[in-house]
Formats: sequence, structure tokens, C-alpha cells
Amino acid sequence: MNTRRQFAIITGSGFQSFGDESEGRVPDTEFGPLSAPLRRLRYGEHGVYVLGRHGDGAAIPPHLINYRANIAALKQAGTTDIIAIN
Repeated sequence: MNTRRQFAIITGSGFQSFGDESEGRVPDTEFGPLSAPLRRLRYGEHGVYVLGRHGDGAAIPPHLINYRANIAALKQAGTTDIIAIN
């Protein structure tokens, strides 16, 4: 049994920089497009996925965020735990 955990952070509008301006990827989901590219960053010895809830540049208002697509993409990436920052 694989017990390795994969973390993701969904950031709020206050996070404009991820410390690593990697391109990220935009996977296809059954619910449509994500709010922002899904970025995999290093935190010490661990990889962490980071997803901007309001998109790059915080341009997406709360009522237009595709929450289902965001969660589906994190699930596809193998995320086991999500930390959402507001």
C-alpha cells in the first residue's frame, strides 16, 4: 500500500508570486478549464502542487471560479491533501 502523501495548496488572491515562475500545466478535466496553471514546486525535499484560485493575476471573481475543474485536476495529479488559503 502506498502511503506517500501528495500535498496541494490552493492560494487566494493575495498570492501573486509562487517563488518559482514555472510554466505549469493545464490538464483537461471533465468540468472544463482550471482557474490557473497547475504548478509543481519544491518545498524542501517535497513536491507541492500550487493552484491560484483566482487565476494568474487574480482576474477571476469568486462566482466564476471553476471549483470542480480545480479539484478534478488536483485529483488527477495524485493529490491526497489540499490546503486552501483564503
